[in-house]
Amino acid sequence: MTLRMQRYEKLLGLVGETQGESVMARVVAEENGPFAATRIANAGAANRVQEGYAAINENGLIGRVVRVGEYTSRILLVTDFSSRIPVMGSQSGDRA
Repeated sequence: MTLRMQRYEKLLGLVGETQGESVMARVVAEENGPFAATRIANAGAANRVQEGYAAINENGLIGRVVRVGEYTSRILLVTDFSSRIPVMGSQSGDRA
C-alpha cells in the first residue's frame, strides 16, 4: 500500500505528509470563561515548544500554542472565539 501511495503521489506531483518533530505533553489546567477557552500543558521552551505550534490529540487538531514559558505552554482551543482559522470552501473557493 505504501508503494502504491508513493507511485500515485509521484504521478500526480503531490507532496506526502511531513512528519515534523513532536512533543508529548499533558494538560494540567484549563481556563474556561466567556472570552477564553485555553489549556495549560506541561511542556515549554525547555522541551523546544514554540508559539504557533499545533496542538493535537487522538481526535485531531484541538488548538495552537499561543504562549510559551520555560516548562509550560498555553494552548488556545479552536473552539475559542478568538481562534480565527482561515478556511476555503473546496467547491466554491470562498474564503471564510
